[in-house]
Amino acid sequence: MPNLDLYRKKKYITKSRSRDYDYEYPTDEDYVYFDAEADPRYDNMRPGTVTIEGYGLDCWEYEELHGKSYDKTIFVGTGPLPNLPAKKLLRRIDELQKMTSKSLGWSPKQDEEDLAEFAGPGEWYFDGYSKDGYRIFSSFYSLLNRRSIFTEWFRTSSISLSMHKDTNGIWNFLWQIILGRELARRLERFPDASVSGFTLHILSTLIVSELWINNVKFVLVKAKEEKEEETKEAADALKEKGNEALKTKDFETAIEHYTDALDLVPKDPVYLSNRAAAYFSLHEYEKARKDAQACVDANPSYSKGWGRLGAAKFELGDYQGSMEAYKKGIEADGKGGSAILKQGYEDAKRKYESWKKVEHIDTPEVEKSKAAEQAKKAKDKDDEPKPWDEAWSLKGKTLQIHSLVHERQVEGLLRFAETMRWPYMNETRDYAEDVYGNLRGGTTIPIDLYDWIFGVVLPGKWMAYKIVAALVLCTPSLTKEVGTAKYYEMGLSLQKQTYWRSRTVLGRVLGCLPGVKFLCGWIGPCPPLTDGPYRKYIRIKTRKIAPPKQNDRTIRIGGPGPDEGEESIRIQPDEDIQRWMSEIKDDSRWSNPEPPVRQMTTCTLESIRLKKLPLDASLVANQSEMSEAEIEEEAQYRASLVFKIDNEEPVTYTLYTTPVFVTPPSCTGGLHQVHVRELPKFQRNVWNVEDLKAAEPTEYEDNGVMIINATGKGAETVARAWCSERGKSAVVRATGSACFSCAYHVASGKGLGTNVLIWVS
Repeated sequence: MPNLDLYRKKKYITKSRSRDYDYEYPTDEDYVYFDAEADPRYDNMRPGTVTIEGYGLDCWEYEELHGKSYDKTIFVGTGPLPNLPAKKLLRRIDELQKMTSKSLGWSPKQDEEDLAEFAGPGEWYFDGYSKDGYRIFSSFYSLLNRRSIFTEWFRTSSISLSMHKDTNGIWNFLWQIILGRELARRLERFPDASVSGFTLHILSTLIVSELWINNVKFVLVKAKEEKEEETKEAADALKEKGNEALKTKDFETAIEHYTDALDLVPKDPVYLSNRAAAYFSLHEYEKARKDAQACVDANPSYSKGWGRLGAAKFELGDYQGSMEAYKKGIEADGKGGSAILKQGYEDAKRKYESWKKVEHIDTPEVEKSKAAEQAKKAKDKDDEPKPWDEAWSLKGKTLQIHSLVHERQVEGLLRFAETMRWPYMNETRDYAEDVYGNLRGGTTIPIDLYDWIFGVVLPGKWMAYKIVAALVLCTPSLTKEVGTAKYYEMGLSLQKQTYWRSRTVLGRVLGCLPGVKFLCGWIGPCPPLTDGPYRKYIRIKTRKIAPPKQNDRTIRIGGPGPDEGEESIRIQPDEDIQRWMSEIKDDSRWSNPEPPVRQMTTCTLESIRLKKLPLDASLVANQSEMSEAEIEEEAQYRASLVFKIDNEEPVTYTLYTTPVFVTPPSCTGGLHQVHVRELPKFQRNVWNVEDLKAAEPTEYEDNGVMIINATGKGAETVARAWCSERGKSAVVRATGSACFSCAYHVASGKGLGTNVLIWVS
């Protein structure tokens, strides 16, 4: 489902293969833990189970949360940062969205200029810099890791919220988007460059930058005419205040009022002309010249502006330019020109002709003065607004943010709802199909729904949270009562069914129920809670199971050591070596171990019960200050499942832990045989599900891999529930998976070390 691909994370640093060996080197990105379920290799097709790679990711997450903390030193830049106006940021966003080629610039020089424009002063300028990936990445990382400036998007459930939270939020937001995209383009160009500093902060910036560039579009529209009239009236009032100040020779105040008027109505020739007069009166002739020039550029027929320009150029010593300005003013007047314009022209002409008669020999001081003036003009030219930036000027315009993917996102939401058999389908469809049109019409929508409609959502748990939040928010009959979840791992309880996150205990245990689907981190629809609560989010209290460790420090998955029973295939101390070798080489002594016998047991899930736990001690002190709704949001529940096995008395399993269930891949080359010496270990620790509740640890621990015969109808759910109660992760073998021999070894100490194998079929 392409419109649900947001759930999986893509790679930004490609791997290079070894020249001598057929394997791929890990990259800087591979050493950063992002989110287990965002990895495309994590989930198995069997709901509630993970792949072997997924089990490794779960172990990595456990180490990140509960393992020893290590100091991670990274270099962070502290240099000056560029001053980037809004129009420059909007212009670059537009350029990045229009790029169809992976080329970085028109030339290496252009590439360096692009970097310098948005990254600020730093190590961006030297011959060949654009060809040195190591230096480029080091500079990018040190800049983007400045967390006091740039948002750590992985710490928030809403990306759009960081853009809307304050006045400057959107511009810092766009700056980070631009830098992230520029970095991504260079990672494509230099895949082998590796340098320290690639952090979770950098990775989330790369993800959000790509989403924003691909999914969101800025549009500038002219302000409404009514608004323009109101603005012009306010600007004229400021102009009148400036005129009053000019009459009283309070030139500084006059300039302030004219400037405020120009902020409201840029390029108004009258305001520019009047401010030029104020600057002229303060003997700031260069500023007067610039305003007068802008005035006549805006309205070439405004003769007073030409007069201001002629006067300013005269005082600056540009007599020829002064003559030309006065002449154009006389021509623009249409009545032969005013006396002031004519007199100005004559004065400039006389001065120019007198100047031409003198033989000028520039002294070193004069040459230095001219060079300084030329440098100033060049700087002024650089400071002048660029036409490509001015196209994105906000003056007199309104900035609108459009979604390029709203139809795709609505389609994805509805496909998710249909797959999960959402009970409010018609109501949700009616609302979702119109939500973007309502937003464009001025209706305010919740930020979580906004994120979804614009497709700006981090993968993994963030996307799983967001899609159900959007689903509830598009169901008006649920919105007010249910709202959005406070925690990522919360499930949703409705009157006739429940939905659970795939990485929570109920998602993993109930994932094998008939008719249950897995999609985007959710398992459902599952049976309803027996006694409620209903129409609310539910947080189940469990603890994670620690992965196998070596010396209580290092997580150990697999290894060369033998598992129980394997010793029998080895030569014994008092055994004849020739006889042993002959026995091992004898093909008749190798066979396929017999899997557990298929059971006719029928297991039925009768009820899902919740027990509300006391409020966490850290919240009790503030309970009096919390509302009833806030207290309910913090509530945690203990879940238990009640099963009926054949005609026996119901048996209850309380879910204390969140186990990991691993489905190994299918075998290649058919079934794998074992030596007859090993056969006993495949039979000595086999349990039927009806016997699990009474099993004592001394009966199944330290006796090789515990094999649970879950071949009966509904037996797998019982086996998974037992694992949760007893704190056991397990390997699950079903049709299409590994053979009995391989499944056993995956569960054993030389495999994943779960020491529990659930044999389904």
